[in-house]
Amino acid sequence: MITYKAKDKLVSYIISIGEIDFIINYKEAFPEGDVSEDEFFFILRQFVEMGLLSRSKEMTGGASYIGVTANLHDLFTHGGFKAREEMLMASLEKLGYELDELSKSNDPKVLERVNKISGIAASVSTAISLFFH
Repeated sequence: MITYKAKDKLVSYIISIGEIDFIINYKEAFPEGDVSEDEFFFILRQFVEMGLLSRSKEMTGGASYIGVTANLHDLFTHGGFKAREEMLMASLEKLGYELDELSKSNDPKVLERVNKISGIAASVSTAISLFFH
């Protein structure tokens, strides 16, 4: 299963190589088999889509020729995918707190808006949990 931990492990491995263009091997990046070889390639493709890699050309034997971008270094420097998830969750908690405070209002229009926004926030929270866990 692809998790933020697996993605962060791959980011750390790529950064540790210290090159811009190189051949990355699945078995070297994930010697414990944290993800399957197919998932390894899925993650690399996603990294290209996210602008973290400039290219990922799959090769035989579980290898891929990749090009690293500064965006990957920025993500690594700022705590990786785990930090992104924690920031998002903290923002949702803050939103929940603010909605709780607003719900103490006696104004029916404010309460109506709070209920509407709470429903949207709940939907967003549910959708996010599907992506991060």
